[in-house]
Amino acid sequence: MGATSRVLFEKCPLCHAGTVEITSRAAFTSTVPRINPCPICGAIFSPSEGGRFKLGYCDPRKLASARGKTYPASACADCLPFVECWLGKSLSKSDWDRIGSGGTPEAWMAYEEESEALQAGDLPVLPADSESVYLGEGEVVHHISLIYLSEVTIPGNPHDEAQLFLTSRRIIIVHESAAFNIRLADVEKVEQSFPGFVIQAKGVGQPLYCFPVSGDPVYHAIVGALRKIH
Repeated sequence: MGATSRVLFEKCPLCHAGTVEITSRAAFTSTVPRINPCPICGAIFSPSEGGRFKLGYCDPRKLASARGKTYPASACADCLPFVECWLGKSLSKSDWDRIGSGGTPEAWMAYEEESEALQAGDLPVLPADSESVYLGEGEVVHHISLIYLSEVTIPGNPHDEAQLFLTSRRIIIVHESAAFNIRLADVEKVEQSFPGFVIQAKGVGQPLYCFPVSGDPVYHAIVGALRKIH
């Protein structure tokens, strides 16, 4: 039986180059639609609940080639925004179209607004669990995160996890095997290192790499805390 095609995304949300189409093939009693992979980078989308579309597959090698990069350099790091991978995400067609055109999806605008406020030093004061972290007089907690100390993690494995407490004076990282206590005044630099960030402190030979969960603005909170003490 014959098949018809229509455009789903004029520009692929990942490579911004290929056109993603839906092919509908007539069966005996119904029409079966199929979203074709992006012809440039191979990204595969599927229908999701609420009329959304889910990115189910991404090939970093093809994506790097489509962006004119050598894999693995910048294959993923060019994705926008920081600490966010679109793989497995379900977004509306309008949001995917915005991403394909280089814009910011509505689903991400709240994150960007929060990140900008945190980075400017507008930090909340959170209740602290005295059993997890001891605070000095006048010290307050600004942000609490679940992070990983390795980029390669096993989902659900508690041995890969650590808690990060950002206070008005310190960065405290608590892991089952050790605890790191870094005074903000001793931080020489903190910078993005996709898909996480790295902290370099005075007197410490090796930098500390942290990998937060998707959508956590902890990096921006640390930048804001450092700004407030300088």
